[in-house]
Amino acid sequence: TLKSAKNFKERRMNPKLEYYKKFFPIEDLKTFIRLNSTLEQQEIVYSCETYFVRYKQWGDDSQLPSAHPSLLNVHLGPIYPGRVEKRCSPTTLPARKKLVFDIDLTDYDWLHLDKKDLPLCDAAWPLAAFAVQTATFLLRELFGLEDVIAFYSGGRGAHIWVCDERACRLSEEGRRAVLAAISAPEKASFLLDHPSTKEAAESALAFFEPVSYTHLRAH
Repeated sequence: TLKSAKNFKERRMNPKLEYYKKFFPIEDLKTFIRLNSTLEQQEIVYSCETYFVRYKQWGDDSQLPSAHPSLLNVHLGPIYPGRVEKRCSPTTLPARKKLVFDIDLTDYDWLHLDKKDLPLCDAAWPLAAFAVQTATFLLRELFGLEDVIAFYSGGRGAHIWVCDERACRLSEEGRRAVLAAISAPEKASFLLDHPSTKEAAESALAFFEPVSYTHLRAH
């Protein structure tokens, strides 16, 4: 039929569409969103081949990922005071947004990683796992944040999402301060003698015993 032929053509042009139609864990993500928001307040952003689609929400089935044939990626945007599509104007500010940290192995220049070299990225991935472990530890110990979760980001690293309500309401200045503390605690003098910083350093020594730079480059 014409409909079957059209669906086959869409799948051939965009293999990801099959994933979003059949395997995308949308119900799990809806549960995640409902932890501190509603489906109607959480903005969903679709990254397509040549454009972005913003201000969607999963309270409406017509706005689900499978409705976009050229879809490449799905992003969770900020949380609005009311329904996303009913915001007062394009300048309406979000009520809050989750605190997110991006750990990208290609940012470590000394690794000389090429994002297209998947075997080497896989070999270096323990470094990303260690960064997640250390950052999560410091977020909990230094700032008392509890609702912290890490997601694999597709070969080159991980994303750390902090969902505590007070973290979601942090200003941009506050977010920068938290980032500075967990990414380079040695530059923050008040952290040098903090027990949490020392404990994180001790866990680093244990981690790097089985994982070495020489081992990574050998792959």
